[in-house]
Amino acid sequence: LGSENGPSSVTHPRLTLASLLVVPVLGTILCVIATRHGIGIGQDSAAYMGAADNLLHGRGITTPFDLSGSTLSPAQVFAFYGAVPLVHFPPLYPVSLAAISSTGLPIASGARWLNAILMAANLFVVELLVRRFSTSRLLVPIAAALLLLAGPAVFFHQNLLLIDEGAWSEPL
Repeated sequence: LGSENGPSSVTHPRLTLASLLVVPVLGTILCVIATRHGIGIGQDSAAYMGAADNLLHGRGITTPFDLSGSTLSPAQVFAFYGAVPLVHFPPLYPVSLAAISSTGLPIASGARWLNAILMAANLFVVELLVRRFSTSRLLVPIAAALLLLAGPAVFFHQNLLLIDEGAWSEPL
């Protein structure tokens, strides 16, 4: 049955949810394809993955090595015996990696799948925010697609997909 504005003004909740999931699912697929040969690993990634491994092995949120720019002397680092406290990076990402890897999945694979899921979550949140503050239904997927393809380029000089290709905390 229609409303005062006609039958086309009634939107089915499942159709709305399905339309909101298109770009996030596409982003997840692109992220999985982009990391099919493995997650990108750099110094930050090594710190996060090392901290996750140490956490899994009962050494707390520590890294197995010292980070560049550390204020610790070589003697202080040696005294930690491969469990240097992680103080330079946020702890939620290595904790999340350790939680996923506690299922038996290797840490690098866990990072790959966590980032793919976070890609979808971030795009979905953007769509919800745009939907909340805009009257245009067309703007919702366009805004999410722009974020997927060009978003953080303004700040990080790279796109969201490149950020989600590495084992970094930015997607979280």
